[in-house]
Amino acid sequence: MQILKSAVILVLSAGAALADPVEGMWRTKADDNGNSGLIQITPCGDAFCGKLVKAFDSVRNGPRPMSARRSSGT
Repeated sequence: MQILKSAVILVLSAGAALADPVEGMWRTKADDNGNSGLIQITPCGDAFCGKLVKAFDSVRNGPRPMSARRSSGT
């Protein structure tokens, strides 16, 4: 019976180890205006931090330089 309990605990704990990693490059879901972003997720102490790498607009559906976003007022 002890072996069965140990096997169940091992199988249940293995699921967490097989989960998809959160680190890496992620594209956000488009907002109501069709804008989205590319976010780099990295370890940040005991947590994770995200940094906006690129912004995408709905008109061009491509990267928008950060300077263009600031000068257009959006």
